[in-house]
Amino acid sequence: MNTFAILAHRRNLPGLILLATFFAAPLAAQYPLAPSPVLNLGSMLRDAGLSGYASVRTTLRDDTATTIVNRARITVQALPVPFAGVRIQADFSAVGRSTADTVPAFSLTDAYVQIIPPDSGRMAKLLRPALVVGQFRTPFSLEYLTPFSQLLTANRSQAVDRLSTRRDIGALGQFSLDRFAKLTGAVVGGEGPNRTTSDGRQMLVGRITLFPHSSIGVSAKWLGQGNDHRWGYGAMDRTGGRSHCGRRSYKEDRTRQRDYDD
Repeated sequence: MNTFAILAHRRNLPGLILLATFFAAPLAAQYPLAPSPVLNLGSMLRDAGLSGYASVRTTLRDDTATTIVNRARITVQALPVPFAGVRIQADFSAVGRSTADTVPAFSLTDAYVQIIPPDSGRMAKLLRPALVVGQFRTPFSLEYLTPFSQLLTANRSQAVDRLSTRRDIGALGQFSLDRFAKLTGAVVGGEGPNRTTSDGRQMLVGRITLFPHSSIGVSAKWLGQGNDHRWGYGAMDRTGGRSHCGRRSYKEDRTRQRDYDD
């Protein structure tokens, strides 16, 4: 389905921002309660499945107009064996841009393998453990973990871009206690995506979400890397067919300064 949405238009704004997005989910889709890079292996096929989406944004300012492809991603997923899944995703949005000499035309976003134990033991059925190894979204920010196709804004907030960790290389583990709680933790290099070198200061990051109701999620998160510590909490309410979300995040370093997120 092709969706064309006007996201902002006010007289006091310097311009009109338009977003044309091409994806399967409707624009009014609700935010997920506890998004995670962990795959649903039950819905995957043995043969490789190909999918993708593109997002085109046009900015109108007085007598000028600028149109860019801000996302163009292709994803390949496969289930080679019943207990392991593979996901590879690449972004091609910089192809043909004038900045191609400094911004690579091809960028690897996701590249990881997920392993789950055989669904035979009682504990495995209760906790549904999963292990992810490779490059993935780090489990810190709710907004960054939420897929772009499910966001209701043109971009993620500036606060999330400033304080949130993004993709990184390492290992992630997750436990899901039926519909009551989800615990996700990761150990990553801390250097960001597509970087295999590290200064030896691995990053620890974790997130826990409790579900007092099937449409309500209450979460807490923590991150530590050397003298850099971040933490926060939030809640998501999707009752009544609408999404209501409130979040706070803090950052602390050697100077003991705290920054307020969203």
